[in-house]
Amino acid sequence: MRRLGYAASDIYTQGHAGLLILNPNKNIHIRGGCFQNNVKTNSYGFHSREYSLEKPEGVFRVALIGDSYIEAMQIKQDKTVASLLEQKLNSLNPRSYRYEVIPFGISSHGTYKSILYFEKYAIEFSPDLVIAAFSLNDAQDDAFEPSVTPSPGISKSVKKILRKSVLITTLRKSYLTAISNPEKNSDKLSAEVEILLPEYNDFWRNAWIREEKLLKNFKDEVTKNNSNFMLVSLTDGYRVHKELLEKFKDTTQGNSIDLDKPEKILSLIARENSFPYLALTQLFRERAQKEDEMTVWSCDGHWNEEGHKWASDALFDYLVSQKLIGN
Repeated sequence: MRRLGYAASDIYTQGHAGLLILNPNKNIHIRGGCFQNNVKTNSYGFHSREYSLEKPEGVFRVALIGDSYIEAMQIKQDKTVASLLEQKLNSLNPRSYRYEVIPFGISSHGTYKSILYFEKYAIEFSPDLVIAAFSLNDAQDDAFEPSVTPSPGISKSVKKILRKSVLITTLRKSYLTAISNPEKNSDKLSAEVEILLPEYNDFWRNAWIREEKLLKNFKDEVTKNNSNFMLVSLTDGYRVHKELLEKFKDTTQGNSIDLDKPEKILSLIARENSFPYLALTQLFRERAQKEDEMTVWSCDGHWNEEGHKWASDALFDYLVSQKLIGN
């Protein structure tokens, strides 16, 4: 796949504390089935323009931390949600600050790793506000987090392959899913379906208990460092667009689903732990009823330019209305 150009060779490298980052200061060509993009990384290994480590006088900084949606490899740098949000904040008139929105996005991780990216990277930029971006698969990713570290007996070269190979990581997660979820429905529903079921089995109940603990810890780590914390939950195409939902229903095997169940749980977690929470799915769904625009790539499922624009609009409105941007 890399030789065919669908994934660039050596996209990732190990950064602080063994965390994966994009290779710093690189131009990486990415090609998917319906898009191509040239990704420019900064000196810290993220898909973003360069920011000074020391926060300039009169600047209000927002750190946006999440997985592939925030990494945004499919989108030009100035069209990502972080860049668009920064532009919108700096268009405020009058405004008390100059705003910088710095993304810390790396594919395939959940809340546990987001905390580590905050501690090892984002904190160095002295953010005033930290936005944790939650994807639907984060609860599953976090459920397996204690098991993903290779055993001490494995050689360094094998560990490196395990950390860098998307194929091996995917196969390992599938294996862990199979052995760690004995109550999985006999008809082998996918995790995408199971997380939307009206009633959860023990695996998903425990996954959400773990997720609440992680989000509380995330908030505590952020506030301990004199920053404010908020949570935003991201969207999936089939939970926004009716035409994609019809295709998704073919995978539910007749089971009833609640498209907004994760947001209901996250809303309760946010309320009980006293932090601001923005759910994008319902906002996207309402906007999609008025605008005939697709927000995801048909071949990829991640946000296209329209999706990043809608997300930046919703975040901007929420930050202003909730007075979270120091204005």
